[in-house]
Amino acid sequence: MNFAKSGRFAAIGACCALLGACAFGQKITYSSTVADIDAQGTKSVAVATLDERPYVLNNDKKPSFVGLSRGGYGNPFDVETPNGTPLSDEISQSVSKSLAERGFKTTVVLTKPSPSRRATLEAMQKTGAERGVCITLKEWKSDKYFRTSLIEDVNVKVYDVSGKELASANFTSDEVVGDVPAAFRAKMEAWFADDKIVEALK
Repeated sequence: MNFAKSGRFAAIGACCALLGACAFGQKITYSSTVADIDAQGTKSVAVATLDERPYVLNNDKKPSFVGLSRGGYGNPFDVETPNGTPLSDEISQSVSKSLAERGFKTTVVLTKPSPSRRATLEAMQKTGAERGVCITLKEWKSDKYFRTSLIEDVNVKVYDVSGKELASANFTSDEVVGDVPAAFRAKMEAWFADDKIVEALK
């Protein structure tokens, strides 16, 4: 038997096992991220995020699912928020904090995964806020192996107090990122740098 080859195989196996152990049970928090956004004002704003990711709607993944972390053989493990909080609520908290930093008076509207915006829009209207920001997640998922990618398919809408849509913008990307929370911060900054969104919040 070739002991050198045997040693290499053992080392590779150990590395794969270690990567698998590191991949299991990982968590990512979004709610503590505050972005430096362009939009600014003093209006009251209700913030809601609607999770329309298909694998969440069909109960294949939990609302707290944020992505995958792969072991040494590429086997995927689910990554979730630290306390099992729905990703939609974590994103709303982060957007709310970011808007508040720019002078807005914000209220977070908690949501449940749904293919319909009606209940969410009604809940935002009930707050009496002058503006409503509804972020819809068609896709949002990180995938970490030797590199980390982030897939985004997001719609951002702004409504007035009557529920009339004032602006809408779509954002899609699939790119390699370094740190996921830092990438999320950059995504938020892009959402609220869109001219239509900025104007609608005035």
